[in-house]
Amino acid sequence: METTIIPADLAARLDALMREHPELSDHGICWCPPGADLEKDRAELRAHPNQIEICLVFLGDAPRYKPRTGSYFLKHSLERVLESLGVGRHISNGSLIAAAMLLGIEWKSEAPNARIGVPRAWATKIEKLAEKRAGKGLERARPWLPPRKHVACAGGR
Repeated sequence: METTIIPADLAARLDALMREHPELSDHGICWCPPGADLEKDRAELRAHPNQIEICLVFLGDAPRYKPRTGSYFLKHSLERVLESLGVGRHISNGSLIAAAMLLGIEWKSEAPNARIGVPRAWATKIEKLAEKRAGKGLERARPWLPPRKHVACAGGR
């Protein structure tokens, strides 16, 4: 039986993560645009669990590395992959960072961004693979690696 990397209790895990990291918001870490309300920005992150789910799938197969790759680079890389697959959409910096945290990927804050422990070259390779497979349908939405049997989020299943 294949297990998903998307936890059924994603909302509860996100709430726990945000209690543990009160600096985490939709825009990233410790940052909100001038004049914006941090609590409103945190609510925005909670309001879009589908973005976090997409990031969990994207990062779930990534090889682990020292935290060197910028979250903003990875966010844009994922957006380009989704665009190549014809399902282009916005992914927030906070969603990418939250997914990395939920997966237990090593990270370091560089407010408002974070350094994430996946290789930059891996993300670039994924983009190129997605471009090659563009237009071949959503069944190829995970072109980077064969499906895994199980990838657990940090803190449980």
